[in-house]
Amino acid sequence: MNMRRRSGGRGEARRQAYEARADEGAESRSARRSVLVLDDEPRLLVLWRHIGEILGVEVTGVATVAQARAVLAAERVDQVVCDWFLAGEETSQPLAEDLRAAGVPVLVTSGDITFLAGLAALYPTLAKPFGLRDVEAVLRVGAAPVVARRPRTRP
Repeated sequence: MNMRRRSGGRGEARRQAYEARADEGAESRSARRSVLVLDDEPRLLVLWRHIGEILGVEVTGVATVAQARAVLAAERVDQVVCDWFLAGEETSQPLAEDLRAAGVPVLVTSGDITFLAGLAALYPTLAKPFGLRDVEAVLRVGAAPVVARRPRTRP
C-alpha cells in the first residue's frame, strides 16, 4: 500500500478548515467576557474558574482587595464578584463602592444573609452557600440580581 501524502485533496481542505476554526476561536477568545472574582476561599475561586472555563468566560480569581485593584489596573474586566467579608478585618466595601461609581457591574456575596439584605438596594447579591447553577447563572447573565436566600440546612 502506498502511504505517501498527497498535496491538495481532502487532507489539504481539512487542514485549511482546522486553521480557519482556530483563527475564529482566537478571535472569540479575545472578545470573551472577563470576570474578576474576589474571595478569600480558595475552593470557591476554583469553582468560579472551572465554570467560567466551561462557559468560555475568562475568570480571574484573587483573595485580597490589593490583588483585585492590581488586576483592575492591568486588565479590562466586564464584571466583579466580591465576597464582602474577607480574611481578617478586610472587607471589599471600598472596592465595591469605587467600581459602582465607575459603572462596573458588581455582584456581592456573603454567608450573612441578613447583611446581604441590607446591600440589596445597592448591589445584586448572592448568598453563600451557593451552588454550581448559581455560579453558571451569574457568569451567563452578568451582574443581574440573583435572589439572596436562606442557606440550606441539613436535617
